Amino acid sequence: ALCPSPGADFYLLYYSTLDDRRSLVFPEWRMRKEELRAFRRTLREFERLMTDSNGCACGGTDLSVSQCHHLLGIEEGQPTTVTDLADNLGLDRSTVSRTVEALASLGLVSREANPSDRRMSKLVLTRKGTETAEEIHRERDEYFKKVFSLIPKNRHKSVVEGFALMVQAGRSS
Repeated sequence: ALCPSPGADFYLLYYSTLDDRRSLVFPEWRMRKEELRAFRRTLREFERLMTDSNGCACGGTDLSVSQCHHLLGIEEGQPTTVTDLADNLGLDRSTVSRTVEALASLGLVSREANPSDRRMSKLVLTRKGTETAEEIHRERDEYFKKVFSLIPKNRHKSVVEGFALMVQAGRSS
């Protein structure tokens, strides 16, 4: 169940059937328009903070944000296929295929024949791709260590859980 943190300014609306007012009532949390807009402003600011002064959000590499997500998605699921990567990233196959081709042309990804299904190739990071992924991880890890150092330790878990909850809800909407 989704539950706001203590002290959050949410409004609880109750719905019940007209037939039986004594029936079980299911709560639904709703944000006021002002709260939603404030959240969205904060989210936009966070997104801007995720890019460095050169507009890069990928650990000092020359990759676009999309290429970065694809590269790290391949790293996490190695070996993977375009179809699996598209499913994991929530994108269509043609978009993923074009981005993978760009990563391959940069020497970051290779396609290997799938022995069990020759129509499908597996995506694997090259040595350069692995080094680039590690560079991204190092830079982003350092950045977030600094960010979390400014947040009280007893709030770290709630920040991580909050982001995970937002991603889960976003995927479900």
